[in-house]
Amino acid sequence: AEEGEISVDGEVMGHGGPKRAADLGIEVVHQDLSLVMHGDVAQNLYLNREIKSRLPLLRQIGWLDKGAMRAGAREILEQVGMGGIVSVRQRISRLSGGQRQCVAIGRAVGWKRKIVFLDEPTAALGVRQTRHVLDLIGRLREQGIAVVLISHNMEQVMEICDRVVVLRLGRKVADVPVVELDAQTLIAYVTGLRGSE
Repeated sequence: AEEGEISVDGEVMGHGGPKRAADLGIEVVHQDLSLVMHGDVAQNLYLNREIKSRLPLLRQIGWLDKGAMRAGAREILEQVGMGGIVSVRQRISRLSGGQRQCVAIGRAVGWKRKIVFLDEPTAALGVRQTRHVLDLIGRLREQGIAVVLISHNMEQVMEICDRVVVLRLGRKVADVPVVELDAQTLIAYVTGLRGSE
């Protein structure tokens, strides 16, 4: 299907791509995370949002206020439940898969976003790392951030989602509150054994 429109808080989004989406408070965390592996946590959290020095001369030559970025990064880590676990100076390459995922999500939610799309956020993670990411999704919900989880893991969907939308062959075949679903019915929608709602 190539028809329809996207609206946020009743405002039609229209065209404009990622910049327009960001202006409306929408952020996407892609499956590849798009993190700079040789950079540290603070650098990654402020990627393309760097804070320049307040001193006019240093600002003019592009000098960054690393202290301000590290302080802001600590606040973001607290928001995503990583405060005291991960240092803002740690290199991304030294973090576990789950910690990297949390940094990527932190980069999305640290800018007062209203809606965050997470594309397969627990893919290739171990049990403990997966649990941390799922707990983080719950924490974001409690903060009033709408999370759109794109996943093939039906068990996780049933556990943490409030509502399930199933797309099959490019068409929406279900849009149902989780409390009205059981795992068997959900799988029937996904496999095509059950038709559109």
